[in-house]
Amino acid sequence: SASYQNIRSDQKNNMTENDIANHINMDQLQDNSTSASDESYTSSNKAQIINTTVFSLLPYIWLTGIVVMLVYSVISMIRLRRNLVGNIPLPSEKNVFISDYIVSPFVVGIISPKIYLPSCLSEKELEYIILHEKHHIKRKDHWIKMIAFAALTIHWFNPLVWMAYVLMCKDLELACDERVIRNMDFTEKR
Repeated sequence: SASYQNIRSDQKNNMTENDIANHINMDQLQDNSTSASDESYTSSNKAQIINTTVFSLLPYIWLTGIVVMLVYSVISMIRLRRNLVGNIPLPSEKNVFISDYIVSPFVVGIISPKIYLPSCLSEKELEYIILHEKHHIKRKDHWIKMIAFAALTIHWFNPLVWMAYVLMCKDLELACDERVIRNMDFTEKR
């Protein structure tokens, strides 16, 4: 009986040692798997933080682009107004002005648009260009350009909107040119 108890005690001790060894091995495995999952959790967490940061910055980048477009527009208008100082009204036409400081004709104004012409034009050129600019006013092209620029300001990041804006401006010019040419006789068209 004493030997049985010694054997049983040795088995308990052996089992306890085996259990302890197994327990230690299990702890090591858990530590290894925990550290591996911690590393993957950390790297995926970093990627998620970066994505969240980038996406949270996008509205600010978009708004910055809008502000840049609006500031550019205001600065362009200020420069244009400076160039229009000292313009001379054309006596034969209402709301038509000649200026020494501009290089191409254009229409300015929303409610009461005015035509501004460079002073270097001949009488014949002046007649056709005034007709051209009047067609812009009749077709409300100054309104269309303003609305299109507002769309461009909102969608400044989209190259297709830029292309559409540029092509629309060219189409407006060609439509007015065609209208003026259509009213010319054969000798004037040459």
